[in-house]
Amino acid sequence: MESAYKKMKGVVLAGGLGTRLYPLTKVTNKHLLPVYNKPMILYALDILKRSGVTEILVVCGREHAGHFMNCREGQVEWLAGQLGRAPCVVAPYDAELYGHWWFEGPMFLDFLLRKIHYDQQNIATVTPLEYLEAFPTNPVCELSPSSWGDGGYGAVWMDMSNDWIYPHVHRAEAEMVEVARRHAGTGDGLVERVMAQAARELLLAQASDWAFIIRNQTTVEYAQNRVKAHLARFWRLLRELGAGDIDQGWLADVESRDNIFPDVDWRVYARTDRYYIKQYEADTNTNVSILLDISRSMKFASGGVSKLEYGSFLGACLGYLATRQRDRVGIVTFDEDIVTHVPPSAKHFPQVLYTLDRAKAERPGHLSAPLNKMAEHFKRRGILLLISDFYDEPTAILEAIKPLRFLGNDLVVFHILDPQEISFDYKDASSFEDLESREQIPVVPVSFREQYRALIQEHINALTTRFSEQRIDYAVFNTGEPLDRALFSYLGSREKMARVR
Repeated sequence: MESAYKKMKGVVLAGGLGTRLYPLTKVTNKHLLPVYNKPMILYALDILKRSGVTEILVVCGREHAGHFMNCREGQVEWLAGQLGRAPCVVAPYDAELYGHWWFEGPMFLDFLLRKIHYDQQNIATVTPLEYLEAFPTNPVCELSPSSWGDGGYGAVWMDMSNDWIYPHVHRAEAEMVEVARRHAGTGDGLVERVMAQAARELLLAQASDWAFIIRNQTTVEYAQNRVKAHLARFWRLLRELGAGDIDQGWLADVESRDNIFPDVDWRVYARTDRYYIKQYEADTNTNVSILLDISRSMKFASGGVSKLEYGSFLGACLGYLATRQRDRVGIVTFDEDIVTHVPPSAKHFPQVLYTLDRAKAERPGHLSAPLNKMAEHFKRRGILLLISDFYDEPTAILEAIKPLRFLGNDLVVFHILDPQEISFDYKDASSFEDLESREQIPVVPVSFREQYRALIQEHINALTTRFSEQRIDYAVFNTGEPLDRALFSYLGSREKMARVR
């Protein structure tokens, strides 16, 4: 090693105060050599110089991330032209690379995700499930068996040196399914622990690392022992469970050694033979956007609460319920145009509340123009909660919401009305002002009341019919009714309709 030390090299993370040097047993293909025989030490540059480091590799994670993002933007633009719709680009990486072969990896990902969020508007991060929700019809293809291993196939993980592993693993897999089916209905806490640990031991025995290590002849004995140890624990757990004689001291010991995936749901074996991790239920979460009409007519209040205030309270309640379900929440306020837009995010609920609190009804409103603009923002399928007094003709309202509905969104419409807008119980003759146009009309309420009530009921009935035909949820909320009661009634009816659908 003395000759190698004469060519010592270091790594500097650009923008940092020091560098990380990795002591490696094999350095021929890494271009890095250790200064001291200690793991992951942070060095200042002057210490590197005094230690004899003569060459330094500068890692430019920010620049690399920017270059990668720009390439993806070009790729997405080209693919969109070929496919006629937004493409989905998958960039998978082996987790084993990070911090090991690719020491810059975590920093690169951090820069990349920040740049995608702040520095461009052409691409977005999305899960496969979210893409399928937005584009449910896709061509089906069968991938050819391949891997990144030597030869592009699975020979690295299954050859004469390691193929003895798989018969034992497959036998354990089949037994896990049978035992899980027998105990799926258990409520016994000790049985739960045994089954969860059995699932962990099987998962660890299935790890491809052991076959990889054996094939490459690195720490062969260690890898062999790990496979045997996990399978031995697995079978002992099931034997003790079957005999009803569980050694709790030994169980606690193996739990403390290997408690990987603490939330692994072993019951899924009873149904699908596959692992599911409970915390990944978040993959089914959706975007929830509150679309609040803040046009001038929404400030009307015959009592203490205006339609805008009531709509804001309703939006806040629905947003809170969505965040409790781990959905991403955003908001758009509009009148004759879009006024504010907070995109859906798991972290944006405080901004949603701030927007609701600051909303003011100042300008006239028109549904068509702002809703058409919104359609450009909701390319990803989600739930849209439209809150308005719908101060327009039913046909115009349906035309205005079509762009939102045709994108595949689950559209829910809340029609907010003041008690006097429903009953028109005014007694004295006076001039009534149209809050949108500011036009004033002299009216004698007693002579006009029945005709007005018939017109407003006709308007509600028309919207009910039109929305029902489009399979859009529609609910009328009276600002004179306590919000908790109205919301409880609506959510109850929506749940019943969901069961029917």
